[in-house]
Amino acid sequence: MNPVERSDDLSEQANQSALKRMFAVRPAWRNIVSAGAALNLEKYTVLHAGPPLLDKCNPPEPIRSSIVLTCLYEGWASTEAQAEALIQNGDLHLFPAQDFACVIPLAAVIGPQSSLVEVVDTSGTVAPIWSLLSSGPPPDIRFGTRDPGCLTSMRYRDGPLKTFLLGVLNQPIDLVQLATQGLMGGDELHLRTQAATAALRVEIQQRANMVGLEPAATEAIANMLLGSPGFFLTLWMAACRLYLSACEGINHCSLVTRMGANGESIGLSLGKQPDVWVTAPAKPPLGVLAPHQSINNTASGVVGDSTVIDVMGFGGQLVGSSPDILAMLLPYLPSNYESISREIMMGLHPAFAAFGKVRSGLDARRVKVTAMTPLVNIVILAANGANGLIGRGSYSPPNELFGKAGV
Repeated sequence: MNPVERSDDLSEQANQSALKRMFAVRPAWRNIVSAGAALNLEKYTVLHAGPPLLDKCNPPEPIRSSIVLTCLYEGWASTEAQAEALIQNGDLHLFPAQDFACVIPLAAVIGPQSSLVEVVDTSGTVAPIWSLLSSGPPPDIRFGTRDPGCLTSMRYRDGPLKTFLLGVLNQPIDLVQLATQGLMGGDELHLRTQAATAALRVEIQQRANMVGLEPAATEAIANMLLGSPGFFLTLWMAACRLYLSACEGINHCSLVTRMGANGESIGLSLGKQPDVWVTAPAKPPLGVLAPHQSINNTASGVVGDSTVIDVMGFGGQLVGSSPDILAMLLPYLPSNYESISREIMMGLHPAFAAFGKVRSGLDARRVKVTAMTPLVNIVILAANGANGLIGRGSYSPPNELFGKAGV
């Protein structure tokens, strides 16, 4: 056996072992905790999506806007100008969230007061993963604007919403059951989580009634969820990162375990080197602009940690199974979009056997050989850090990322 063949054999064995560990994971939502308590975040520490920033004193505009709002919210600054000075002078400690076992949607950032959902593995295979608790309908910090309404949303998230939801988390909520209902209802669990959120709403209402929470408060939360079809997203981001973490630290493993983008760079990590970010420039997604947006509105490079959903085999890998999303994105998809997951994902996920289409285990070796990269369904943000959400689209990570990962 020559060295190349031996390396391939070792990788195959490692990947099969990693896949077995991944399939043993059972994600459930257990708790809500402030980032300061959960992650030991100190004052002036902010987490962002994707790999490390190229220049922490000059972040991409959508993330800069979210950092400014967070400085105001945390009380580190009383004006936008003061917040800008903190950024430009290097007074803030900016880190990738995934380095802290946490994932962040789009251009949102996390400060010490931010409420995080804790997603645990009830099988005990891997340690918990954290994600930002959704604050409900816009305005929302995830869109990378300076809308002052985001501060009101953040106070609601960290106050009444957190308090109410803690009242129904007396037992963990099984996320696989909700995700399966979502898939059966037309979700691909990234751009569309409407059916999964509806199932979560029913679960929360039932629990609230069982523990005797105030009916008026229960109705208010139910109405908020009705108007927030994407609420399930951040929970599912954490669940997917939880699955992927089971493949970390396995010698020779070539499965992708992290992926995320910050608007200027997209990065990934492999199981054999779980703490090493391999990066490339982040281009904008291609897709449909919202009706009120000008075609001259420049799109940001892809941003957010929600790409872990697509890496796990949902989102872009299931675009053909979600009629609403397929109809929207079909003009922007490669002609072979239906066959990509069969070529680069290792096997069917048994927890979703009822759905029968979820393939997991993104093998960087297969991407390199086939030149097929995973599809990512994701929101398009304005590059100016002011206009926020401008559309929805499809994104393909550059093939060079996988080659640079050393497979």
